[in-house]
Amino acid sequence: MLPQRFFIEITTYVYLGFALQYSFLRKFGYSTMSFGLLQATVAAQWGIVWMQLIDVIHCQYLKSNFINIDAQCTPPFTAEQISPTYSQKQLRQACSCQLWDVIHGNRSIVTEQPNYAHHTLITIGKMNFDNTFVITLPSLMEGLLATIPVQITYGMLLGKVGPSQLMLCALTCVTCYGINYWIVIYVLGAWDHVGGSCIIHAFGAFFGIGCTLFASPKGVASNPDNSPRYNADVLCTVGVILNWITFPSINAYFAPAAAQQAVVINTYLSLFSSCVASMLFSSLYSQQFKFDPADIQRSCISGGVAISSVASLFVQPYQAMLIGFAGGFACSTSHNFLRKFLEKKLMITDTVGVVSLHAIPSAIAWIAGVISVAPLNTAYMGKWAGTQYISQQTKTLPFGLEYGQIFQHTAGNGDTARYQLIMYPTTVAFALSSGALCGFLARNVKGPSVARSFSDSIFWFVPEDFRKTEDLMRKETTAV
Repeated sequence: MLPQRFFIEITTYVYLGFALQYSFLRKFGYSTMSFGLLQATVAAQWGIVWMQLIDVIHCQYLKSNFINIDAQCTPPFTAEQISPTYSQKQLRQACSCQLWDVIHGNRSIVTEQPNYAHHTLITIGKMNFDNTFVITLPSLMEGLLATIPVQITYGMLLGKVGPSQLMLCALTCVTCYGINYWIVIYVLGAWDHVGGSCIIHAFGAFFGIGCTLFASPKGVASNPDNSPRYNADVLCTVGVILNWITFPSINAYFAPAAAQQAVVINTYLSLFSSCVASMLFSSLYSQQFKFDPADIQRSCISGGVAISSVASLFVQPYQAMLIGFAGGFACSTSHNFLRKFLEKKLMITDTVGVVSLHAIPSAIAWIAGVISVAPLNTAYMGKWAGTQYISQQTKTLPFGLEYGQIFQHTAGNGDTARYQLIMYPTTVAFALSSGALCGFLARNVKGPSVARSFSDSIFWFVPEDFRKTEDLMRKETTAV
């Protein structure tokens, strides 16, 4: 039942939490929830297929780059031959991909050598020896997690683009998410499976920045409907609380089984601290000791992003709380100062505050993760690096986890931290460039005008008391 519970909470986070959290705009409630649901369902379907295609692409990459002659894979690797180098791990994975091809052409091997067949499926992440797409709970979860960057990008574009543009952005975002995942996790060998600080949060935020630079009409942020309403803000706060409750499931789903409970606890501790920090700094920055609802709605859940890295496997409870407090402080500070700078100087209009909530705290998570793995050395190398290292192993990772079983780069010479270090800038560079390309394409698709942005009236039948922004602007222009 545990995987099903994860599935329920993550679907709640993706489909309901984001929708409610983004529902603060006073005249865009219908569109916020409905368009968010539409693009999330389309993105999840494509994500289920695309992430399986990424595995196929990776196998082709491995076979073409690491298998020069068939003899390399003929004798099986014995325990004494295993070394901790990443290139050898890739060679063994390439051999498993080649063996899958052999079994695909000769199914009798499944009966004759069942252990080989089973190991092959586990290594390359397939369910069978058919060239088909499978619909399983893990594949659904892959599709859902690929949808989170789409919803983050949606926060940048909210109210400024139409549904056709959103569909284009959603499909492009999932596609580029899969490519970035392949580059960072599969090719470079970094590790970001505890919440996805880089591959999910940073990618979604910077893809959205690149996209909004080109897709958003000029001057759209000055539209008077780009503002909250009391009842809508209350509903938004409900969505924030819902995301606050379900955030630990996002961080813990792909965590090693022995550490899942610790990841959940550390995430909650971080969220506790970020909530306190958000209240404290929001009142200080207001200079009147009053709370800013928009600030609170972002900063109180920033702790979940700030702990969404490998750091959550290593930190003590007090360290998790410090990370959460730093996330809340950074989010509140960027909301009050950086957001205005980006809008006025760089023309980056951020409707929801994605930069404050996802980009900045994800950088904190990345830094904390690099610091956490920096001490890893040869003392942690054990049987998973080769039997020759069993006698010299003196340390294990927290919760009895094995160094060579968790990370790809395990030579013990600082390579683990080195590849964690390059993960964030690689993701940011790819997300910005691909987001800019997507925004350029979306700009050529018809969307709402500046006057009718942030308004449901262009897309929906609205109640009689719904006042259209364009009518108000026309009256003001006539009066002048």
